[in-house]
Amino acid sequence: MHANVSPENLSRLFKKKGLNSLPTLTGHRDIMVMPLALLEKSMNKKISLLLKDNRILEGRLAGYDDYMNMVLEDTEERTADQTRRLGTVILRGNNVVSIAPL
Repeated sequence: MHANVSPENLSRLFKKKGLNSLPTLTGHRDIMVMPLALLEKSMNKKISLLLKDNRILEGRLAGYDDYMNMVLEDTEERTADQTRRLGTVILRGNNVVSIAPL
């Protein structure tokens, strides 16, 4: 992929070609969900975030912005060794690898 291709342009390109999904390594198509659309649908619901350092945060999404900075409430941090209650967390979006609704 070219460095100057934004998610918005990629989405427009797929829609223009009549595609709603990206091919996977197996050749099958999975539904492509844009991150901000997923965050919008997940407001006030529980989500799980995988962070760059392999920690997992689970909490209720209280807010987000266009940079995917997020506010999670009732948050728990999970590592391979332990689970900790963190409460309210403000998370910078560039630390997030994946987002999953719970």
